[in-house]
Amino acid sequence: MVSAIDAFSGQFAASEEAKRMMKELTEDTGIFSQMSDVWRWGAALALLRNVDVDEKISKQKRTTIYAIDTIDPEGIFSAIMLSLFPDISPEERRKKLEDYAEWGIREIHRKYKNGTLNFYKILSQILEESRGV
Repeated sequence: MVSAIDAFSGQFAASEEAKRMMKELTEDTGIFSQMSDVWRWGAALALLRNVDVDEKISKQKRTTIYAIDTIDPEGIFSAIMLSLFPDISPEERRKKLEDYAEWGIREIHRKYKNGTLNFYKILSQILEESRGV
């Protein structure tokens, strides 16, 4: 369990571009039922892939989109980020998670646009990579 001191506080943010992509993946396509699901999947995908988020994504202007409890009610993302980045503040971990979500949302959207969005294949590749296959 993550202590209250180490847990995220406040709200998560997203860029206008990410919001547009999440809206398209929910309202226009129906792939996801809620934009918050796209945000979670994006963050999880980037974390599982252990991506290096480029500076362009990190420096994008973002506005509030979700309360922490909407995205991470059980504190799972908070615990993961604490284990990966124990030496930075909860605020810095939250911002880093937002970077991961931004990267993942773009990746999911890119795969959707080019016709290669296949969640089974994505997860299979991640499992293979983690096993060193």
